[in-house]
Amino acid sequence: MKQLLKTSLIRGFALFGVQAEFHKKRRNTDVAFFDKHTLEYFLQDHERMVLHREGLTRSNTEWVDNFHLQCRMYSLQQLVEHAAQKNPDGEFVECGCWKGHSAYIISSLLTKHRFARSFHIFDSFEGGLSDKTSEDISTYAQQTMEEREAEKNWFASTVEELNHALKGFPFVKIYKGWI
Repeated sequence: MKQLLKTSLIRGFALFGVQAEFHKKRRNTDVAFFDKHTLEYFLQDHERMVLHREGLTRSNTEWVDNFHLQCRMYSLQQLVEHAAQKNPDGEFVECGCWKGHSAYIISSLLTKHRFARSFHIFDSFEGGLSDKTSEDISTYAQQTMEEREAEKNWFASTVEELNHALKGFPFVKIYKGWI
């Protein structure tokens, strides 16, 4: 029934030339609606979108692409550009890199700005997320133990995957371990 409603809404909006995107991240959250084509960034040939897709390909994570990720990567690109311009002598750090999508984007932008320092990347590479503490567990979106374990394992990655994604960026330094 939910899928039928979602499909009907998408088709209804399409009648008016609006491509609707509906996402429900968790059981207890509201559905988000946005016409992504009202923003220039979401045009397929926009340089930031091209870089986003390159990062997905290099990190072998095309299957996770969605509107929320695109928005986050757009913000990340803006932040990196701003930091690289305002403090060209600074260094960059990423804590937790999964398979290297955001690290690839950061590295590409730093190369564009002729970055001459180091980009430090920290990750445990120990099979995904750490176990949740009581502070991590939401009372709003309850998860079963199986769901928590699946979420933890979903974020598993290896140093080899990251090295593949970041091939060609000599200023990257990777640190394995917990911080």
